[in-house]
Amino acid sequence: SPVMGICEQYAARCGFVHLWTKRAGRSTVAVLLPAVCIVVLTIIARNAEGTKQPFLWSLASMCIWISLLLMWALLSSVVSFCSMGVDNYAREVVHADRLAGLVAKFNILAAVLRRTSSLLECWLLALAQSGVAVLGFAVTFFMSLEGRYLQPVEGAMIGWIASCLVMAFLLFNAVAVVNIKITRIPALLNAVNFGYEIDQDKALVVSNVLTCDASLKMYNVRIDRAAIM
Repeated sequence: SPVMGICEQYAARCGFVHLWTKRAGRSTVAVLLPAVCIVVLTIIARNAEGTKQPFLWSLASMCIWISLLLMWALLSSVVSFCSMGVDNYAREVVHADRLAGLVAKFNILAAVLRRTSSLLECWLLALAQSGVAVLGFAVTFFMSLEGRYLQPVEGAMIGWIASCLVMAFLLFNAVAVVNIKITRIPALLNAVNFGYEIDQDKALVVSNVLTCDASLKMYNVRIDRAAIM
């Protein structure tokens, strides 16, 4: 995909492509484990009820989960790339002995973040709307119980709802953490000493970082923890 190509090129240029690939693989494996458990529980629940077509129902459930998990794994790997990109720039600032090159490197990072955000905003919006829809369905479902006990299929459905909400919350929280890291870069630049007590050049670099407004957004809305709540 275009977004993964952009991420891979920038990660290879900055030297953390292998670490990013390893983390993306671990997150994918970690996401697949609960999916397998949910699918197995769904099959067991359908067989326990003695329905006529448990296989077709389970197959449809599995396809939905695979699609959801692929989207979540893609978004999670891209957000992980953004976080590692900001960390890499902060490490370069700490180890730099002069200001030369810091502005150009941050401008490249800001451009990559803006491009990545523009390619992912529709998927983030779809995930947010899915979370709202699932939450509305959960409220309607619990109001319809009227004190009766849960059926096995209904228990599996509750597991689906909880998993979807947790996955969406974790992803948006990771995006908010990336934006928090970006907002702390000016303070990091001010804390680094380049040999002058009053450094006008450093003030210009900090001003450039502030005016770039580099962040992950969803249709020009900055994603932070207040927006998530």
